[in-house]
Amino acid sequence: MRRRIGKPDLGLTGSMAESEALDKTTDAIEFEKWKKWREENHYIAYRESMDHVRNVQPGNPDNPKARFANNLRTMIAKALSPEDYEKIKFFTAVGSNLDYQHGVDAFFDIEIIEGETHTITMDVKTYEPKRVKADVLIVYPEEGLDPEKDEEEWNDLLVQSANSIISSFGSKIGLAAA
Repeated sequence: MRRRIGKPDLGLTGSMAESEALDKTTDAIEFEKWKKWREENHYIAYRESMDHVRNVQPGNPDNPKARFANNLRTMIAKALSPEDYEKIKFFTAVGSNLDYQHGVDAFFDIEIIEGETHTITMDVKTYEPKRVKADVLIVYPEEGLDPEKDEEEWNDLLVQSANSIISSFGSKIGLAAA
């Protein structure tokens, strides 16, 4: 694994890992600034936070800029909707209220059944926390991952993450684990 800039001798911080894997919303703010903003603006509901995130994407939800997110979306689309990849949309929430207040770093909107969209939420950490608010936890190496140099580890993390998301989706629509 290659070494990335982060805290000295500690590797990537959680927010750096989130940004590397998932990108950031176009209006992302640092956590300390968000805490001050939050004191003035109070609680923002989960649904409202999700709707906001859908409107502040750094690019196309059908083609995320972050390579990990893009590769992950492609794997999920191949498994769930091989005829129509556009039914699988990726949204980063990094740096948003959804991230800081509700513990969701990103999510997929999946519409396999016409007119029924199911959302699968993700949290990216560099460690395994005791509690996760999102549907799926992705533990991203604190050293970072380079898909060229760390190809096997990159692919393993993608497959594990895709399988977790697909399984969570199956649970939400009442199917046996995919």
